[in-house]
Amino acid sequence: MAQRFPYQASKLIPKTLIINSKKGSSLSNIMKVVPCGTHITTKLNSIPGIITGISIRFSAISYEVSYFNGQDYKQIWLSEAEFNFTGKKETIGFSKQ
Repeated sequence: MAQRFPYQASKLIPKTLIINSKKGSSLSNIMKVVPCGTHITTKLNSIPGIITGISIRFSAISYEVSYFNGQDYKQIWLSEAEFNFTGKKETIGFSKQ
C-alpha cells in the first residue's frame, strides 16, 4: 500500500527566482553572484577560464569554471576566493509573492 505524501505540493514549490532585479523591487534572500560567461583567472597558477555554472547551497556559492589544459577540456568548482575577475556581480533573490 502506497503512503501518502504529508505535504501539499503548492507549499513545496519555491517562490519565483529573480535575476538582475531593479532597485526598489521586493526581494528576500538577496545574493550577489558573478554571472555565467564571465572570464576569470585562478589565483593559483593564473589559469584563465570561464564561469559556466553557479551552485547555491544555503549561503555558500560555488562556481563551475571551464578551462583548457593544453588540448584537454576541464571543469572545476571554485569559491569566489579562488579566482579574480573584472566586471560586476548580478543581484539574485526570491520574490515575496
